[in-house]
Amino acid sequence: MKRPYSLYILLFVIVLCWVITLTNASSSKEKHHDKKKKKHSNKKKRTKIDTIKGDILSGIGTYYDAGPGSCGETDTNDELVVAINKPQMHNGPNPNNNPHCNKYVYVTGTKGETKARIVDTCPKCSEGCLDLSPAVFKLVCGDLGQGKCPIHWKFM
Repeated sequence: MKRPYSLYILLFVIVLCWVITLTNASSSKEKHHDKKKKKHSNKKKRTKIDTIKGDILSGIGTYYDAGPGSCGETDTNDELVVAINKPQMHNGPNPNNNPHCNKYVYVTGTKGETKARIVDTCPKCSEGCLDLSPAVFKLVCGDLGQGKCPIHWKFM
């Protein structure tokens, strides 16, 4: 009579080992899959600015009250418009004829990105910096209360 019990015990041990092996195999697959996810999440997220030809320029974004600009038009704070720093705007004797007027830039910041039209010159801005309408600033930098944020931008 001892023989059948030992057979049952042997069968139980074999099944138990098989279950443990399957559990370890599926857990090891999950760990491997998690590593793959982490590996992919470390890649730099491509943004639209990466797809636009030209150099990426960097500087500080500030905001201003839009109004009459050096390109000869009057704009509002709700429009997606920017003023380019004086060194890069290159205003001639008649800034209304500036080739940058009414061209577009693509701006990214800490909170988002957007396309905006060039309508003015920022005389106090350093090279690489832009003065943004409040509408652009909110999209790119967030709350107006912070006053400025790091930006990257390109001429389109």
